[in-house]
Amino acid sequence: MSSFWLALTFLTTLPAPRVSFDAAAFDAGEFGRAGRWYPLVGLIVGGTLAGVYTVAGALFPPLLTSVLVVTAWV
Repeated sequence: MSSFWLALTFLTTLPAPRVSFDAAAFDAGEFGRAGRWYPLVGLIVGGTLAGVYTVAGALFPPLLTSVLVVTAWV
């Protein structure tokens, strides 16, 4: 499961437990195994943004909805 946290930390700005990018602790094999989690991390990010869009779209005009979605993405 540590490869999942490595993928999440690498592809987002979210902090993850027990993941260190220290050069001495970095294992290229572990980073390679993290690649299998990239689609799931993409689904998490995309699902979160879709949720923000759905809720904001029901409450606010399109311009503000767009700003909120981009802000959530960043």
